[in-house]
Amino acid sequence: MSFASEIKEELCSRKSIGAKCCACAELAAFVLFSARFEDGSLKIPTENTSVAKQIINLLKHAYAVKPEVSVKKNLLFININQESSSFILKELNILREDGTAEFRIYNGMIKNDCCAKSFVRGAFLSCGSMTSPEKDYHLEFVTHRKRLSGDLEVLLKKFGLVPKCVLRKSNYVIYFKAADAISDVLSLIGAVNSLMEFENTVIIKDVKNNINRRTNFENANMNKTADAAAKQLAAIKKIKNAGMLDSLKPELKEIALLRLDNPEIPLSEICGLLTDKVSKSGANHRFRKLISIAEGL
Repeated sequence: MSFASEIKEELCSRKSIGAKCCACAELAAFVLFSARFEDGSLKIPTENTSVAKQIINLLKHAYAVKPEVSVKKNLLFININQESSSFILKELNILREDGTAEFRIYNGMIKNDCCAKSFVRGAFLSCGSMTSPEKDYHLEFVTHRKRLSGDLEVLLKKFGLVPKCVLRKSNYVIYFKAADAISDVLSLIGAVNSLMEFENTVIIKDVKNNINRRTNFENANMNKTADAAAKQLAAIKKIKNAGMLDSLKPELKEIALLRLDNPEIPLSEICGLLTDKVSKSGANHRFRKLISIAEGL
């Protein structure tokens, strides 16, 4: 089961539908984002059995409507007859007196915060999806209606959520990529268990990424140290083979011999072995002199 399906299963497993106003708001999202219209009747498709049950419960609770259910090409269709469809659309202010329909989010649908949250929950159940957080952080809502997507964007912003929007083929996609924003969306729609699972995954990934960054940094430093030591050794051996090691200044001869005897130790340890205990900068200066001498041979 995908992570998005787990979220939807959790949202549909709530013991209570809630107040009638909230049930109407959640149902309004299904009608706006996924319903199909055939001969004046509504058909709401879904692939998820739990979501289908949720729609049926919402219809019963909000409008005392008992729909029929049909199956076609792995889709469940919640079928609402023409009379009930007309009544529901008018109640939701989607169907006007002149018989025209406009698919927008009206203030009457989301008059209270609880209703607005229910609407966003219905939108996610209807047209939302989320990538597994182990792969990527991505939560989105998709609709083919431009003005409806703009209305949803405005609604989300009322809760302090600022999504990004993009046109994908003929669909308008409202999405979030930031982990904090996705957590806020999951909290808003009431997916508490999924939120905890998501945040645990984020923490684990952050720890792993920090370990990887630290390991890469340490490996880079080790490689840098090894390269420097190899260059120093090559210069010192060149000076030695030229018979010039004994003619070096005492401090240069000392550090040259220490490097010959300890080809793999870092510069900090070399400093600790020197008689005058110079700093890393001082030791580095001496090695640069040795390399300069070797280059001049």
